[in-house]
Amino acid sequence: MRPFRSRLLSAVSVAIGLCAVVPALAADCAPPTEAELDAIATAYFDAFNKGDRDALDALLAEDYVQNLAAIMSQDRALHIERMAAVRSGFPDGVYTIDWTLADGDRIVIRNTFRGTHQGEFAGVPASGNQVAIGAFHVHRVECGKIAETWNAGDALGLFYQMGALDLNATTAPDDEVPPSNPPKMAECVETTPEQNVAAARRWYDEALNQRKLEVIDAFVWPNMVHHAGLFPDAVGAEAVKGSLAPLSAGFPDIQFTVDDVLADDDTVLVRWTGKGTHTGTPFLGVATSGKPVEWGGMNAFRFQCGRIIEGWSEANGLALLRQLGGME
Repeated sequence: MRPFRSRLLSAVSVAIGLCAVVPALAADCAPPTEAELDAIATAYFDAFNKGDRDALDALLAEDYVQNLAAIMSQDRALHIERMAAVRSGFPDGVYTIDWTLADGDRIVIRNTFRGTHQGEFAGVPASGNQVAIGAFHVHRVECGKIAETWNAGDALGLFYQMGALDLNATTAPDDEVPPSNPPKMAECVETTPEQNVAAARRWYDEALNQRKLEVIDAFVWPNMVHHAGLFPDAVGAEAVKGSLAPLSAGFPDIQFTVDDVLADDDTVLVRWTGKGTHTGTPFLGVATSGKPVEWGGMNAFRFQCGRIIEGWSEANGLALLRQLGGME
């Protein structure tokens, strides 16, 4: 993970010259540098914050596509229209980049959106409510433009905060609980990105798919903080295990597939798909439905001294709720 503010000035400097460089690039252009990726991330959210259609248009490749969008998948034209919809629904809305992770030709952006619901959005009339939701964007950059995006955000929390849902399982988010430092050790054992990826995979392969939540103790700090879009922040390993338990209780046959992994020196981003049948306990306020479900999401894990000290999870809870029959 790389804190964003420390690199903002250099990224903006690259962004200023980005549009002039793009037309001259050949189809077989070189992979983007980290500075170029940062510049594109900055320019992308600046365009949304200003409602600048031309700026967004200049950033997107002709065959651009956004995958995993919470409300609808989007091509280039639709994505530009969705920006207008966001500005109409939340005229004061601002995206803040919290941190980024660069891996090859892709950049992961952890961002937070805050605004006031002053206009109709996604069919929900203006409520005047304040909203604050977290999300991940993963941009793949090709020849200076965004060719593809994967998005995972708390759309379920957004609908709840707009007043469109009444779920006992969903609460209005407070500011994220700050992470604690790991216990002092005589020697801090650092791990490689490859070792961190292997540990992150155990979250899915063993803890979730094999129902062995106890293995989490082997690769997280006891005072880990986990920020999950669907649930309040969990502080401590035991609380983390408690927050994961309802998944297997509600979906006894649940299985997670790791679709993609990106990593830098201390952070791993996992894009996943979950499948299961709701034959267990109620979930998200919905009584046992017996329905098969499939939904996607992303998790990020920050490692310190060889173990996870902080995690983030964003799942497409809106799609899950619809499949369960809890939302029209």
